Amino acid sequence: IRSTLDPRGLLARPDELYFEDSRMLHKRFPQLAHNVIPRVRGTWPALTEAGVRRVEELIKARLVNVSSKVDAELRARIADRMSALRRVFDDEGVLDELDGLEILRTAHLEVSYRAELFGHPYEIGPEVVDAIYLPDEHQLVYAEQAPDRALAREIARAIAPDDDPGPLAMRLEPILSATSVEEAHGALDDF
Repeated sequence: IRSTLDPRGLLARPDELYFEDSRMLHKRFPQLAHNVIPRVRGTWPALTEAGVRRVEELIKARLVNVSSKVDAELRARIADRMSALRRVFDDEGVLDELDGLEILRTAHLEVSYRAELFGHPYEIGPEVVDAIYLPDEHQLVYAEQAPDRALAREIARAIAPDDDPGPLAMRLEPILSATSVEEAHGALDDF
């Protein structure tokens, strides 16, 4: 049943529509121009129930010629800042999700994006990125010189996939960039 407005303002079937992604990757796939709608606060839960899906379910990232290794440094920094992270998150499940995240580091990170659209495969890239969360693998992969802002953004995507990563990343970045747990708490005290 056509019951949801598409970007043109025409009624469409909800199962043919997708919510836009925070990376705006959908704009690089012109085939999706009439199938991606904004995720408006207050209405997206009902639209999800009706059948609108996240475009991230359609567009998949693929690492290109990446040789990565398990990273202990970022994992240790997160473990060291856990008390500060608890001040940001009320939900212990979120921290468990963060603890279960596989973290990999590489010297150079290139990614391509692939989507199966209307029975045809399309791929864009590769492109160099600082960090990326791969939801199907529950992995965070980052380049050695990645800024803390990029790490915070991808961690936010990992632990709160249904939310806009921006506001959460802004709370995570001062914790990650702090040189000590005391400095992390001090940064949170400034807010």
